[in-house]
Amino acid sequence: MKPVIPAIMVTMLLFILVLACAPVAPATAPVAPPPTRAPAESSSKGGWEAEWEKVVSAAQKEGELMVYASNVPPEARIAIIDAFDKKFGIKMNMLVAPSLQLITRINSEYRAGVYQVDVYLGGVSALTLQSKPLGYLSLLEPALILPEVKDPKVWHGGKLPFFDRDGTVIAWLAISSPGIIYNTGLVKKGDLESYLDLLKPEWKEKIIMQDPTMGGNAANGMQDLVEQWGLDKAREFLRYVVKEQLAVVTRDQRQGVEWVARGKVPIGLFASPASVIQFAKEGAPLASPLTKEAKRLSASNGGLAVLAKSPHPNATIVFVNWLLSREGQVVVAPVYGSPSARADVPAEGVPEIVRTMPGQKYVFQNEESSMKQTETEGEWKKVIGQ
Repeated sequence: MKPVIPAIMVTMLLFILVLACAPVAPATAPVAPPPTRAPAESSSKGGWEAEWEKVVSAAQKEGELMVYASNVPPEARIAIIDAFDKKFGIKMNMLVAPSLQLITRINSEYRAGVYQVDVYLGGVSALTLQSKPLGYLSLLEPALILPEVKDPKVWHGGKLPFFDRDGTVIAWLAISSPGIIYNTGLVKKGDLESYLDLLKPEWKEKIIMQDPTMGGNAANGMQDLVEQWGLDKAREFLRYVVKEQLAVVTRDQRQGVEWVARGKVPIGLFASPASVIQFAKEGAPLASPLTKEAKRLSASNGGLAVLAKSPHPNATIVFVNWLLSREGQVVVAPVYGSPSARADVPAEGVPEIVRTMPGQKYVFQNEESSMKQTETEGEWKKVIGQ
């Protein structure tokens, strides 16, 4: 009897024969998986770059930003908005008004539970004294991402220019506050070497002074004299200027500079740096003397703060880093007509009258000096009679 091959074995033999006779397909390379972004900590670009890309993407989804800004020249407003929008595609809304009005508005809005502003640009003394104690400002350091912004070596003095110890305000401008200004057609260079020279008989009825009871640059200037001379001497100086020299006391920041620029009076005391810059850029015959007393390096209207309950947090972070970067400062500082606090930003377009001058001593404006300033303002009210 012939051996019987099981059916299953026949089937397997046929299957093997078919495979053996089939044409061989050419070899192909394995398909690579789609590329994926590495975690931020292991990104080939570095951790900060991955974080920056993530924040920028989120900011672009938010799409807008609200800025309250004080004393911003029209050309600066346009330059900031256009440059930021072109760079990131984020719409910037900007409300421009005097610093005190904006600070009052912020405080009123927060008390009412209205949180519509992201960033404040402007004067810093009143902000730290009025809004900061109420908890309306956010710490800035956690918002800093770009290494070039965080690098202390790029800033004047070798450190980030925080105005306050807590780090809620950055002074991104460093203006040499003129203190004394004069019309170069009416006063000779070298006639004024000290604030005490203003007490000479020839300057009687020839001075216009900003009101120090209103805060701002005049109050700062008087506080500087207190720290250098003592309160009694500073108070007597102010009394003599007002009562004996019959200086005109004004609360109009523009008037104090305009009168000197037009030659109505030869000398201005504690003039608004922003107004000085404006007239100097227009070619007014203004100068500021080297003085034995130290001058103040001031942020003027170049302070930056972030509100505690920012409605557009990612757009806010992007703006803060851009503004404090060299790229941002090269755009903004020249249109403000003010020196940047960054050492790597050229002073092109900045009037000489507000630049630092060799041979002049300087003191830095900060929160502590602003607090002391409020303690002495009552003394100036007694002198001026208000």
